[in-house]
Amino acid sequence: MTGLISRRHVFQLGAGATLTVSLLGCDTAVDLLNLAQPTMRVRDVALKNVGLNRQTIGIDTAITNPNPLSLLVNQLAMNFNFAGKDLGTAFLANPIELRASDETSVGLDYSTNLMDLLGTGLGDIQMTADGGVPYELAGNANISRFNLPVPLRYQGDVKLSDFAPMLGLFG
Repeated sequence: MTGLISRRHVFQLGAGATLTVSLLGCDTAVDLLNLAQPTMRVRDVALKNVGLNRQTIGIDTAITNPNPLSLLVNQLAMNFNFAGKDLGTAFLANPIELRASDETSVGLDYSTNLMDLLGTGLGDIQMTADGGVPYELAGNANISRFNLPVPLRYQGDVKLSDFAPMLGLFG
């Protein structure tokens, strides 16, 4: 009988806590749990596959979880904007665990036609002072433990000369 009462009591406490967090709202729940927002950086951008009509751009990212507890990301959707053009959205194939106080590698693949993008001429593409093409990744990771969407964003640039030989642009 004691085990049954304690289970019921634990369930009531858990349900009460869940209801309290739900009533407070997501922003307050993050504050209440004192969670720091994970951040993302890009390690590498490269052409993975080159075809006549389709190329796959692989982006190797790292998501840092500054919190003392692991977080499970059950959904991730990241938009990729390259040279001012939307190249699509990458999604997670499987949930990933962001280890506590650590960095986790996440690979994102975008299938697109760079020849269409570059076909209008290189003069239309805005470049940075050092000859790079600006890009941006932006989206949300859904942290399943708390059902919180966490915005992630990264801006950088990639040298067009890194892509050009693979596409046959310069010989």
